[in-house]
Amino acid sequence: MPLFTMLALLSLLIIAHELGHFAVARWCGVRVERFGLGLPIGPTLWSKKVGDTEYCLHPLLLGGYVSFPDDSEDSDVPLDSPQRFENQPVWNRIAIALAGIAVNAVLALALMTAILLAWGIPSQPVRIQSTLPTVQMQTIAHNKLAGAEQAMLLNLGYSVRLTQPNVLLSGLETPARQMVTMARFWVNTPGSALVLTLPAAAPTPTGDSKAQPTLQDSLQQAWLVQAPAGEAGLLPGDEIIAVNHEPLEGYFDQRWEQLTAQVKRHRESVLPVTVRRLNGQVVTVDLKTTSDGLIGIRRSLSKETRVPTRNPLLAMRETCHFMTSIVSQNFQAMGLMLTGQVDPKYLAGPIKIVDTGAKLIEISGIEVGLRLTAMISMILAVMNLLPIPPLDGGLLMFLLIEAIKGQPVSKRWQERVTQVGFVGLAALMVFVIFNDIYNTFIQPVF
Repeated sequence: MPLFTMLALLSLLIIAHELGHFAVARWCGVRVERFGLGLPIGPTLWSKKVGDTEYCLHPLLLGGYVSFPDDSEDSDVPLDSPQRFENQPVWNRIAIALAGIAVNAVLALALMTAILLAWGIPSQPVRIQSTLPTVQMQTIAHNKLAGAEQAMLLNLGYSVRLTQPNVLLSGLETPARQMVTMARFWVNTPGSALVLTLPAAAPTPTGDSKAQPTLQDSLQQAWLVQAPAGEAGLLPGDEIIAVNHEPLEGYFDQRWEQLTAQVKRHRESVLPVTVRRLNGQVVTVDLKTTSDGLIGIRRSLSKETRVPTRNPLLAMRETCHFMTSIVSQNFQAMGLMLTGQVDPKYLAGPIKIVDTGAKLIEISGIEVGLRLTAMISMILAVMNLLPIPPLDGGLLMFLLIEAIKGQPVSKRWQERVTQVGFVGLAALMVFVIFNDIYNTFIQPVF
């Protein structure tokens, strides 16, 4: 049942998006010849014509479309008719293209606001799960391991996901610096452990062992130092309630954001941190921050508290803050993938989203599924704004150029760019679906 619930919620997002295009097109006088739920691949499961529009249902539900007379050579609408999309004024066409995006954005904000009014506003405390070792950046930058030692890095038992061969050995002069970059990212990622965990023993590199230290010695001396959190005496289970004598307050993840901002603002300085221990004792410790803005804690994703509210303005304000954060995190994740700091195999597509959403609904109830749906709706709105044909943003790009120049971009160029974009998106979709199938059905078995 949770699986069908999540599938239905995502289908509603698609229907809402296409209804936006449909409604504004009809309002502008454009004929909508087909309205389809699902990708038009394979047989049509159901169709019914009402007025000028044929409504269709296709097997691949995670998709949809609105078809105008311009999309069919067999349409009986005259080529010069205003019922064709291309014959509408440019600002009407821009409105039609924007309508689906606007509906997704409004739906995301309205749904999230309703969730906060019904269930309360979540608030996540900053609780420490464990303190971690960190890396000494200056030492690493001046410590170059010998070639024989580099070749042995793969045999030391590091976490496979963080130390792929192509990353470690891509630059023979500075493999340590590359590992530091990866370690810095994962230390700051909730739920991820530090990469630099050494085994009990390591083989001795080839060559004169008396002339150079063993790989184990090199790594121990250069890479692992006590983190500021451990030195300050912070303990697992501590809840950080104030930093620099300023209380951590707010909803969602705002307390964690405030902690991160304070640490980055006060790099290489002593920062007073107040914590509440598991026994209820409140203590303040002096935390010596590093130049990299790392304090070496692993955050515990403890159960969030709910703050009831009946104030729609407060709920809308927190919704906007939350959605802004989600969009920002989404683009940050894209940047990390494009720069190779995150393996693209962690990119999730529709299959994984439905599977994850179903599990969340089963564990935590429908509210979490609705919250995920609101997040996806906002991400869809923002992603569809990207100027990539055949996304709505690609069409908007051509229309804005036409509005500025006073004449349309040639159909030849539009078709070429759209074909390239379609091939790219198709390739990405194949990759994402393969990832989903592997991560959802194959990997858990092995």
